Amino acid sequence: MATRGVSLHDVSIALRPFYFAVHPDRFARNPRVRKQNEKSLQVFNGYLNDLFPVSNTIRPTDVRFSILNKENNDLQDIDITLSGTDPMRIVSYLRKKKRDHPRNDLGSMLRTSRDDALRKSKEAELTRLTLKDDIDDIKWRTGAKDVVWQMDWAESHMRRCLGNLSRLLDQATPKIKDTVIHALYKNVLRFGRGSFVCCDGSIQLGADNVPEQWEQVCLEASVRRSQLPQLREAAADLRQLLGGAVVIIPHHKGLAQTLQQIQSLGIRLRNKEELLQELAKHGQDTMVEVVTSYDELAVGQDGRLLIPCNVDVASLCAFLKDSAEASRSVNKTMLQYMTELEVDRLDCERHLGLSSLEWELGMRPDEVLQCVRRLREVDDETRQNLRGLGIKLSFNPNVFVMSDGRISVPLNWI
Repeated sequence: MATRGVSLHDVSIALRPFYFAVHPDRFARNPRVRKQNEKSLQVFNGYLNDLFPVSNTIRPTDVRFSILNKENNDLQDIDITLSGTDPMRIVSYLRKKKRDHPRNDLGSMLRTSRDDALRKSKEAELTRLTLKDDIDDIKWRTGAKDVVWQMDWAESHMRRCLGNLSRLLDQATPKIKDTVIHALYKNVLRFGRGSFVCCDGSIQLGADNVPEQWEQVCLEASVRRSQLPQLREAAADLRQLLGGAVVIIPHHKGLAQTLQQIQSLGIRLRNKEELLQELAKHGQDTMVEVVTSYDELAVGQDGRLLIPCNVDVASLCAFLKDSAEASRSVNKTMLQYMTELEVDRLDCERHLGLSSLEWELGMRPDEVLQCVRRLREVDDETRQNLRGLGIKLSFNPNVFVMSDGRISVPLNWI
């Protein structure tokens, strides 16, 4: 069985700068370009989807996008021929094909925008102080252990969510109010996408949900938390079936869905008794995470094996045989990178006098490490202009000042 070390999600992350450049919403004032890019994206995404798994009907196809050329402030057409079944070859091809040179000159941007960054940093600090007061108020009223913001939206959205929760507590009936407080008491409150009880028993309230949905998840909290022992048992059973593999359960995922997925996979494996010995043999000393039925078998960036809950067991057995050793090797390498990265991050912060140095989720640790080491060696002028500021390494191809005053820097900054 031929397997890949890359998933559709990995490809989507690698293509974020491309998607950013061609997104139809960037051309709202030009209906022709907007419609063209929208149609081309549909064809482009359809072609990529046919690679996971590879479709027998896939055919080469041509698409055209328009992008903004910042050098002459004009539109530039890009004609792309999609062919082949190697997704990373397509990623490399697009990176070469896209001739839009982003504004990624760090030194030049700092010379003109340092004052703006400092101003926004001070404003953001005042916002954070106000936000802390709002968080402390919610913790005092509910007994919540902590409040965590799990969205990449601006902090102002978190303040709105805290305000909505405070109003819910003010306006709810005594029974509903007691239910909400009981659900949050001595637990972590998360604001994220969707409302549910998490795998560690914490409560997530959807930042994009209405208070009525928050009430519902709090009403169901006791019942959901009673499933935590079942989740641990299902994970232990899967661990045994896979020869002692480490079963990763991300604490922030939904408890009900995760339990259903792990139980479903366990039942599938036990129904193939003739393959159990092979599964245990090849699954030994690996890390696995059970994913949705819409995902595919893949080796994650940190070496974990991503296994769909509805996987064909024979295919899983072949996948483990082909990929288990590579998984262990990747995991060992990534652990080394992560250790080095934390040391280099702290060193870079101290050397440049940064207030913070962070990066977006999904970035490869080895690429981030290279970027951090390059940052440490910037010239004296750039180092002086960075002092006191924060940096966030981003998939966005441009260097710019974020709303909180941090500097967004792409990995390929110059």
